Amino acid sequence: MKLPTEDINCPALHKRYYQYFDFAEKFWAKTSQLLGDKTIVGIGNGTNFNTCICGVFAKQMRLYYGIIKLCGSGLSHESLVLLRTMFYTSTYLLALSKSDDKQKFAKLWVAWNFAIDDRNLTDLPAKKSKETSLTDDLVRYLEEVKTTLPEDKWRAFIENGPPLLNFRDLCKQLKSGGTSFEDSYLTLFRICSSVAHGSDLLFYAQPGDNSITCQLSPSDEGIDKIILTAAVLLRDTCVQIHDLLNLGKEDVKEEIVALFETHKALKIVTDEISDKSDLVPQSKTMRLYGDKMSEILKEL
Repeated sequence: MKLPTEDINCPALHKRYYQYFDFAEKFWAKTSQLLGDKTIVGIGNGTNFNTCICGVFAKQMRLYYGIIKLCGSGLSHESLVLLRTMFYTSTYLLALSKSDDKQKFAKLWVAWNFAIDDRNLTDLPAKKSKETSLTDDLVRYLEEVKTTLPEDKWRAFIENGPPLLNFRDLCKQLKSGGTSFEDSYLTLFRICSSVAHGSDLLFYAQPGDNSITCQLSPSDEGIDKIILTAAVLLRDTCVQIHDLLNLGKEDVKEEIVALFETHKALKIVTDEISDKSDLVPQSKTMRLYGDKMSEILKEL
């Protein structure tokens, strides 16, 4: 199974963006050192807290990996769905970091896994877990939360999780490095959401005078911006997780930050592209998005 012109386009985009893919591999290797085999985590924290933070780390690492793989396959446009999820998760982690009760926030975040079953606000079904006693404890905890929260707060939890706020309002409240997350919401998140919500059909089909051209071939739509933005989100995730879990790996944390800083000004190589390449050039819309994403990168 292959996309049209995949054998030509994918090698071409790897040539054009080889510095970005090389950085992405180095960044993956370095961030993987944060939680290696037999790493001691979260001394003094509860099990739910440590489970939550480790889950966030694994999720962000897998999402980053998926983004790089999609970009390398000429599916960078589709990778925006994963980038959106990375931003969402990174924002929730920041909210946890700034919470007055981090242990409670973490437990609610993990318990939210079961609250999804209760979107219609029916009684939580009895659950007989085949996993661990921790799972049963979370279900019982969630039932307690439901009985103690006012109905409107419970609805907010079901819909939005532990912040009890819709995502835009949460972004308005949060700041990182003096920058409001609302700016990121209005640009990065909305760009990515266009793919998730289906308001991007003109990327896939362009009408002509007497024809419609469907875009199936691999493209390099925004690869440079996407790889660096994913790295920003993973960098911030790793820094926060290091501190939340008391990992004591200051050298690794500093190396992660330094590695990004030395590569954030990468340039696209354009003079090594074969004339046979059928790469679709960045559309006017994506160039505009790319500029906005660059502005966000400068702020983060």
